[in-house]
Amino acid sequence: MTTFRAATPDEHADVIVRPWHSAAGASAFVRRRGFLARPGQVVAEPAEDGRGVLLNVGLGPEDALTWSVLRVAAAATRAVGPARTVRMDLAVPPGARLAPDDHVHAVTEGARLALYRYDAHRSSHGPPLPAEFRITGAGPGALAEALAAADGTCLARDLVNAPACELTPTVFADRIAAAAGQAGMAHTVYKEAELEQLGLVGLTAVGRGSSEPPCYVECVYEPDGPAALTVALVGKGVTFDSAGCPSSPPVNCTR
Repeated sequence: MTTFRAATPDEHADVIVRPWHSAAGASAFVRRRGFLARPGQVVAEPAEDGRGVLLNVGLGPEDALTWSVLRVAAAATRAVGPARTVRMDLAVPPGARLAPDDHVHAVTEGARLALYRYDAHRSSHGPPLPAEFRITGAGPGALAEALAAADGTCLARDLVNAPACELTPTVFADRIAAAAGQAGMAHTVYKEAELEQLGLVGLTAVGRGSSEPPCYVECVYEPDGPAALTVALVGKGVTFDSAGCPSSPPVNCTR
């Protein structure tokens, strides 16, 4: 599991990711290799100390810098190769067109999502991921917020990628309850008779068509102080859908 933490610009790392709005200040080594600082463009070169790699990443014109451009640039982490530590200087805003916390959030989220893999059922897991990412100039609040958002996205990807025979409604509910517990949220899992008591007859009726009973999970977050507003999010998790096979021509059921 790759960890993320704040770093200072003078920390050593196996790979240092350096941003460029223009190739004019980059070394002749990378310019000869076609580096023009286009958004997302990546060219590697040996570090000055000879112990690591410098990953030059293009951001495009400074006046066109956006959250999306930073996320794409941070996704260049796919090109780091077999490195144990990576220091990302992308979060240090040279011109500060975006707020510093926005830089940190975009870079951290982009790097974390670029490292995502779903290899639970693969015999080979590919090359090892870096052990640690160091985000230069990152404050603890912005870094924690970005990691929470990225980890939530990765959880959603895991749930989508899991096969239906593995992610049953009960397993799905248990995973959501576990995630809620880790986040400090109160949670309740309702099943069978409890669903009927709640009046969720549509859910129970559909659930009778499967040997796997349906579930309903309620998660509640209560802030320490008075709440500024109340927000309710309602979602539906379908672990298996026959896509109307009984009412479709047989030839379409195998497509």
